Amino acid sequence: SAERLARHGSGSQLRVESIEVLQRPWTPLADLRRDVAQRLQQAVGPRLGGLLAALVLGSAQVQLPEDIRAAFRMAGLSHALAASGFHLSVLLGSVLMLARRWPPGLRLPLAATALLLFLCLAGAQPSVVRAVLMAAMALLIREAGHHSRPVGVLLLTLSGMLLLRPAWALSIGFQLSAAATAGLILTAPRLEKAVQAWLPDRCQEGLAAALSMPVAGMLWTLALQLRHCGA
Repeated sequence: SAERLARHGSGSQLRVESIEVLQRPWTPLADLRRDVAQRLQQAVGPRLGGLLAALVLGSAQVQLPEDIRAAFRMAGLSHALAASGFHLSVLLGSVLMLARRWPPGLRLPLAATALLLFLCLAGAQPSVVRAVLMAAMALLIREAGHHSRPVGVLLLTLSGMLLLRPAWALSIGFQLSAAATAGLILTAPRLEKAVQAWLPDRCQEGLAAALSMPVAGMLWTLALQLRHCGA
């Protein structure tokens, strides 16, 4: 915690014995996040509900027990608890599927609303901003009738983010998000072809992608996980 505060420019810590809330301002987004987390915890219990809330909103918005965080770190699955492109792809894919027969003049505003809602709920974390910007660019290129180049979209997004906030380069979330996305773009397709060559024909459909994508992401983030998490 001391290192995390130091990265934000704080050189001191305050320890207190009790806190009393005198006034609470109107915070609709924070209230909505708490409501989602509380409903999940009431449905399946505090531990599993907290884990589900972290998978939906990202662990930055949910208080998770340290043993659960440590278990995910040891398994190399910390990215699953971070709000990122996976969460956004599920949301945006669902929205576009429902509006697939709508004209572009209605489909684009609906998709933009979904992107903005995700950004507000998950918070402007580097991984979230990266996912939202890439999705917005890819969507605009697709709706214009062109094919996007994933590497170019990724490089343009990362460059714009660092120009806006150079301190993000030191963020663990930014580093993991950039590395994992690069792995999915550059390495996963080659791994998928290699895996297909080893699998029987009846097992190739879907299984090669299901194996190659997590392996590619893990390979590109392994050094960062060892550096920052030590495991």
